[in-house]
Amino acid sequence: MANSYMIISAKLGMNLVICTNKNLWPYPQVLKQCQEIAQETGGSIILTEDYKTASKDADVVATDVWTYVCEDNY
Repeated sequence: MANSYMIISAKLGMNLVICTNKNLWPYPQVLKQCQEIAQETGGSIILTEDYKTASKDADVVATDVWTYVCEDNY
């Protein structure tokens, strides 16, 4: 889901903050490409583990669980 948010946010010039554990961050190459597009369109993409920072001044907050069904290693 994060990849989809990054792609559309970058193309539309939106400012996106993704808050999740570092081991769940998007692939670095996808992040880099989306950040480059966002820079061209006036947007930004930021990753953080701090939910207070992530939600500060947010217009929209979308939530999801930090664990996956049937995966015990998270």
